[in-house]
Parts: sequence; structure tokens; C-alpha cells
Amino acid sequence: MGPNGLITVAGRKTGLPRTTPVTVIPAAGRRYMLGVYGEVDWVRNLRTAGRARITLRGRSQGVHARELTAEEAVAFFRDVFAPLVRRYGGIAPWIVKHVDHIDIRDPVGAARGRTVFELTPV
Repeated sequence: MGPNGLITVAGRKTGLPRTTPVTVIPAAGRRYMLGVYGEVDWVRNLRTAGRARITLRGRSQGVHARELTAEEAVAFFRDVFAPLVRRYGGIAPWIVKHVDHIDIRDPVGAARGRTVFELTPV
């Protein structure tokens, strides 16, 4: 779903650049990244650094990353993510439910244990 790309962020312990594949979710002129699997290294690194470089379709851009509050994350799942998954249709809802273990009918549950960042250009 959405544009797959790469995030490069400084490691929180070493300061060395770390690159990880991610999905950037565009919505209403904004961009978001979702830590589907909880407190993984790229999430902790981005939280610490607050900025990164994303590469989408061969184009690279520096971004600031702001972690959404719990309330904002619930609104993201309700107002952005769930409608996007429904719009994609096909296999996307099945993947989100059975692979990512996200119930788009339950935005509170979907936000629990998952970090959402809003990205803005540097």
C-alpha cells in the first residue's frame, strides 16, 4: 500500500546512518509513517533523531518527524488509514488484518502499541 521507500536515520547509539524499507502514507497533503510492528529499531532511532532522509521513487528528501500523540494516532487510524485501506481494496484489507494484525474497524486498538510519525520537509 502506498509508496514504498527507504528511510535513512542516524542510529541512536552509534550515530551511523541506518536504512530501512518503509511505507510512506500520503493523505491530504501530509505524509505519515507507521511503525506497524511496535518498538523496532527504526522507530526508536527516528524518535531519538527527530529527522531522517526518505527516498521515494529514486528521489531523496530530508524530513522532520513528529510522533503523533495517542489521540492523534487514533484519529489517524480512523480518518486516514482505514479509508485508505478500504480504497485500495483487493488484497490490501486482508494483508492489513492478517499480516499487520490491524483491525481497521477498531482505531483505538489499531493505535495501541503502534507509533505513527508525521513527516514534514526539512
